[in-house]
Amino acid sequence: MLDGYLDTMALFDALIVVVFVILGVQSLRGEETAGRAEPVLATATGRVAWMGGYLLVLAAGVAALLAVVGLALGVASAVSVGEIDYVWTILRAHLAYVPAVWTVLAVAACLYGILPLAVGAVWALFGFAMIIGTFGPLMDLPRWVHDLSPFEHIARLPMDTLSWTPLIVLTIVALAVSAIGLAGFRHRDLETT
Repeated sequence: MLDGYLDTMALFDALIVVVFVILGVQSLRGEETAGRAEPVLATATGRVAWMGGYLLVLAAGVAALLAVVGLALGVASAVSVGEIDYVWTILRAHLAYVPAVWTVLAVAACLYGILPLAVGAVWALFGFAMIIGTFGPLMDLPRWVHDLSPFEHIARLPMDTLSWTPLIVLTIVALAVSAIGLAGFRHRDLETT
């Protein structure tokens, strides 16, 4: 029962970090529409470097936040149960969600880069992932519907065995979708109000 609770906590913590990611990408849109991006981009700073810098900070923030929360929950669980192994198990459970959160970051970046007015649509992915992650087992939905959420491809540690293939695939998908967003931003006009 404890393992089930801890794996659910890892999922919820990852979904909370998704909020950080979406708000971070939406801050790019805010900088652009407020007219603060244009003076920066008029300097030697290129569009890809400007947006890419934001994305790199957000990606590093995802890993750092999940590591800190995973370590804190792991230490608390280890102290509560009296088993030191929970520290590393819960830390791994949290870090396993990093590629899934990066995938949401990439979708948000792609929307911002190609169609900036639609960047808010990434909240639908967040809501879908939360509903499927929480109530998915209770719903009688086909497997392919569950598979639309990047979080459904992550092993639910400590109950499941960690598989590296989904983590690698999600990371590659996140990189590719981010590159599409960067290319779109590079070629579109800035929108200022």
